[in-house]
Amino acid sequence: MNLSKLNQQLNEAKKAARPRTAILWGREDLLGKAVESILTADRNWQVIKVLGKPDIKALTQEVEKTKPEIIIINQGPCIEDIPALIQVIENLPEVKIISVNPDNNLVEVYTKQKVRIEEVSDLLSVIDKQSDLTTPGGENKP
Repeated sequence: MNLSKLNQQLNEAKKAARPRTAILWGREDLLGKAVESILTADRNWQVIKVLGKPDIKALTQEVEKTKPEIIIINQGPCIEDIPALIQVIENLPEVKIISVNPDNNLVEVYTKQKVRIEEVSDLLSVIDKQSDLTTPGGENKP
């Protein structure tokens, strides 16, 4: 087996693969540039920046135009300027949304789920399922 030939074939397959799209939304700062650099270092990511004043309409239009796999919200130091994440999730339920906050070093992942509640057990199953989703990691310090 020729390892260099296999490696060359893998590189060609990567080039031919459809690029994945991410939208970077929020302030233009060092964190945003770092996130963009990390994503674009992989040839299969295209980053579209919607920077400046956070405008939900501009974001929605860009999502409809580009159909991204993910939206990364750079909360930056001006968190009060970012509209409520619930509004973004309501408007864009099909897209995974990640919020990056440099003030407290937290990354939050949001997904929208709808569950019809017909009995108390339905509500409890959703609550129990959510409580099992915690993963080990750094401590959340206020």
